[in-house]
Amino acid sequence: MADFRQWALEFVLADNEGQQTAIAKKAANEIQTAASNTNPVARWVEAVQPWMPGGGNEAENETPDWTARAKALEFLSRTLDFLSNDILKPSQVKLLVSFFGAMFEVDHKAGIMPSASALSRIVAMKSFQRHMGHDIIQKVCSLKDDFPRQVSKTRLEIYELIRLLMTTPGVASDLQNTHGSSAGFVLDLIQLCRSERDPECLMVWFDILRLFMSEYTVSQDVLEEVYGVFKPYFPISLPRASQVAITPEELKLQLRKCFSANHLLADKVFPFLLGKLDQGDAVTVNVKLDILKTMQACLDEYSHPQKAIAPYANQIWGSLKYEVRNGEIEDTIWGTLEVLKSLTRRLAGDSLRDYTLSVTRDCVPDLATTMYASSAGRLMVSVLSSKPSAFVLMAAPVITHIKENLRHPKAPVHTQDLLKVLHIILETRFLLVDTNMAAEDREDFAAIDGFFKSLYQDTFKNPVSLGSKPDASYDDIKVATQAVPGAGVLVCQRPSKSLDLSNNGASDISQRLLPESACSEICSSLFAILKKSGPGYPRSSGGDELINDAAQALQRAIRYFPRGFDGLVDESLSIIRSSRQNGNVPDTVETIKTLGGLVAYLGSSELPFTPRDGFDHFIYSIRAFLSELFDSLESKSDPEIWCALVATIQSTIRYFNDACLAKNPDKEFSIEGEPLQKIGSAYPALSLLGGETVTESSPEYHSQVPQSASVAEIRSEFLLVTLFIARRLYRRATKVVDTHPQTGKQALSLSDDFANVDEVSGHQYLHLISTLAGFVIHEFSETQQTSLKAESFAISLFRDESIRVPQTVPEAQSSLENGSSWSWLASEAPNVLAFGILQALQPSAVSRLVRSL
Repeated sequence: MADFRQWALEFVLADNEGQQTAIAKKAANEIQTAASNTNPVARWVEAVQPWMPGGGNEAENETPDWTARAKALEFLSRTLDFLSNDILKPSQVKLLVSFFGAMFEVDHKAGIMPSASALSRIVAMKSFQRHMGHDIIQKVCSLKDDFPRQVSKTRLEIYELIRLLMTTPGVASDLQNTHGSSAGFVLDLIQLCRSERDPECLMVWFDILRLFMSEYTVSQDVLEEVYGVFKPYFPISLPRASQVAITPEELKLQLRKCFSANHLLADKVFPFLLGKLDQGDAVTVNVKLDILKTMQACLDEYSHPQKAIAPYANQIWGSLKYEVRNGEIEDTIWGTLEVLKSLTRRLAGDSLRDYTLSVTRDCVPDLATTMYASSAGRLMVSVLSSKPSAFVLMAAPVITHIKENLRHPKAPVHTQDLLKVLHIILETRFLLVDTNMAAEDREDFAAIDGFFKSLYQDTFKNPVSLGSKPDASYDDIKVATQAVPGAGVLVCQRPSKSLDLSNNGASDISQRLLPESACSEICSSLFAILKKSGPGYPRSSGGDELINDAAQALQRAIRYFPRGFDGLVDESLSIIRSSRQNGNVPDTVETIKTLGGLVAYLGSSELPFTPRDGFDHFIYSIRAFLSELFDSLESKSDPEIWCALVATIQSTIRYFNDACLAKNPDKEFSIEGEPLQKIGSAYPALSLLGGETVTESSPEYHSQVPQSASVAEIRSEFLLVTLFIARRLYRRATKVVDTHPQTGKQALSLSDDFANVDEVSGHQYLHLISTLAGFVIHEFSETQQTSLKAESFAISLFRDESIRVPQTVPEAQSSLENGSSWSWLASEAPNVLAFGILQALQPSAVSRLVRSL
């Protein structure tokens, strides 16, 4: 039979954790395996009797060995850690609860920590009975004034024990049934713990209070009693010298959860927080942010908003509006706006109508002032952007007043502020139109569509046109800069009726709120600004910002209005062609770079919602610039113009590839037959360029890219088209020499386009088309390069009908002569074209090429 007394003594005398753990495991194993008639649990508990009060080991008036007693009790507690949850009988559990519970009454110096730890383990055991939870809490409360004298680590263990009891379903139910709404056990705990100051203990104590308020049914009086416990801690912070692991924000959040735990506290919480906020300069920024976050948590969490929130809406608004109207600290302004959003989201019906009316009534007069227009706009936007019903109530009157004040602005900055507010309202509508709404709400939302349809003509047209004026002033440019984002998002607006509820809420983006003529006009007005970025227009302060904002606005508009793109390409090419004909090469080059880069960005940098529309943009712009390139080659224009045009083509290609890759498409696709011939058949507009014979059109191939094509399908077609373009450029840059002077065989040399062309300029152009070919070949996988026989492109330079790999040679020809048969490719001008392809080949393709030579 195991000697528990000996093990207890060894545990008390042990001086390291490993020894104590081993002893506790032995004791646990003995309890679980010993015969029941040997009563191992009783012997195990009696083993620590020599160290207990009255155990007989101390002489009269001798000071007890508190350390030894604590370690003896720890022996029992640690043993419990290794016992199975189902090993103890109900009677044994009851015995242990009585034993450890008694320590809270008779031993406040040594027994509290291990007893609390042991009870936490016992509560989780299968035989623990729910009514024992109440007994344990009563034993804990018997500590009374000795509780604050316990070290923080011991108090933390007690708090954890209490939280465990209150969250154990059976115990929680028994506590509720035993005490009812009076909750006497919590009042006892409040008396025990109300002076707590340790941050780690407070984290658990606040959580206990939160659990009680949110999970238990209690009277209003008890709730207010609990509120009186945590309220004095607000605002809370950590001492600078604190060494605890928790952060100040974690402690603030835990206290914040107490304030938001029960809606029945609303009549106490809101006046208290608003009173703190209204102390003015006496409140620091950090405290003010804490107040605002706490108020927002209450607004977000309280149930029964009509009873708990609506009665305080005007009081909250009346206090918070000045934090924005007169505020200077951006953090507190943002915090206030978030509170107002939360408040709006929780209101409904007449309460929402009355609240939005108050907001509109208080803010509209400020729209007429230069000083307060911006802050008034932020306040109104925070409310109307909260949900569709608030937007419906506020948008029309706010827009009406903004339009009226734009007719009589006090200063240019006043105009800018009003346009910015209007832009944000449009962005809000753009987002809200796709939200789920009840049928009645959607009808209301649709009822105000008319206020937006005339906004461009009434409000945005003149400010936007200021940006394209030849003599635009600094103020004109700043006003236009604020106007262009709003004009751009107007094109993106859809009527609220366009929400197709049968399609899982997806919107039909083909419908637009504005008529096509208005969308076209907006795109043209934005492009008129962008044209000023070319040569011949003076640079002005603020001009670059205007150009950037106009480009972003137009690019976004084109995504929602794809039909607006082709006209911009045509206009750009017309300007380029006119500049080229004027004969000023530097200006023409700069014009191509500017407008070409814009066209590439506008049409190819981001896919529209129907990817096929983006592909159509790509094809249209590429065809236009290829046509201009071939025309410039035919007319013997300066090679710098060639370079600028081919750089634009390459920029468009790279933009579109990045736009496709941003959607993470499947990159693997099969390549069969003669893909370049099929591309030529499918796109005769590309085949016609450069003077080569057009192959017979094949509409079947074109149908492989339907309007509903996926991004993966679009990208596969795009890569083959790009390879076809590279082929056309290569073939234009070379010609076949029937008999090379060194080898006597067919070879390639530069085409007649390069006759009388400066060598440096010619090589720059060759390098650009070489990098284009290298780029597209690199985008093909190893399998795809194999299907394309891409290694042959590096030798034949896409003239495979004349240059074959390997070349056929007479049997009598010497190996030396055979070795020099590619001298025209290795050491002459076409080598630039070969190098770009060689760099892009996969290792297996390079290996095949080497074997074929």
